[in-house]
Amino acid sequence: MATIRVIAEEKATGRVKRIFEEFKRLRKVERIPAIWRAMAANPDYLEATWNRYKAIMLKGKLDLLTKEIIALADGLGIEPDMCPPGDSNFPKRKPTGQRRGRTLVQGRRSRR
Repeated sequence: MATIRVIAEEKATGRVKRIFEEFKRLRKVERIPAIWRAMAANPDYLEATWNRYKAIMLKGKLDLLTKEIIALADGLGIEPDMCPPGDSNFPKRKPTGQRRGRTLVQGRRSRR
């Protein structure tokens, strides 16, 4: 079985450290999700993904929370098992998002 090297936040340097710091600041989170730490094993890929994420999720008329809810709903609708538990934790960051996010996830589960 293949393994993926995950970069610990405290061991990040250079470009990876800069991206991790920007990620936490812009997303208002205290820690970097495992998927982003895994991408950091390839700094070029991490940077390209981060730049794409910023272009899609941080710009435009919709706020970040709304875009994350849409992304979660899309992921649950396409293949519920493809969304790891960490992907549905985003509503915990904002009280207004908890109710919306919980309803969205519970609604999907009740249709199974």
